[in-house]
Amino acid sequence: MKYQAILVLFMAFLISTNSSAQEVANDTIKKSFWKKLYGQPVESAIIFMPIGHHIINPDVIFPFYTGINYKGFEISMYANSHNDITTSIYYKRKQNLSEKWSFIYGIGLAYGYDGKLAEVEGLPFRETLFSGPITPMVGFEFNYKISKKISINLSVAPPVVIAYGIRYALNW
Repeated sequence: MKYQAILVLFMAFLISTNSSAQEVANDTIKKSFWKKLYGQPVESAIIFMPIGHHIINPDVIFPFYTGINYKGFEISMYANSHNDITTSIYYKRKQNLSEKWSFIYGIGLAYGYDGKLAEVEGLPFRETLFSGPITPMVGFEFNYKISKKISINLSVAPPVVIAYGIRYALNW
């Protein structure tokens, strides 16, 4: 009986330490998942995307998107679909997919649509979020490095537009 009590206590100890170790491992996996999802800072760069097209009604547009990114914070100016000058500010992060490919994603605010995005079919919350002078923006980009400083950029602002251009990396 004495040995059975010691054996039960020892088993309880093993189970409790094993579950504690498992909890620590799960916490580490969760933290590393969120850290991975958060991504890396985007390199400082000058961005120029002169051409694009609408997603819903395909046509060729010339937004002449011009921006500067400093460690993930981007300020830009472009001609929107109504040929109004729009300024925007974004916070962007990236995931490196390979040595040459990266996936960039971000959120921001734009000024210059004056509520005209509320007319876009398929845009969620269009009659509330997109009806004022300041518009929330979300988007993602695929970036392909062709040299150490220059990359080809494809930018998507769903469900409205896709723009094409280049990024020139800065050493800031």
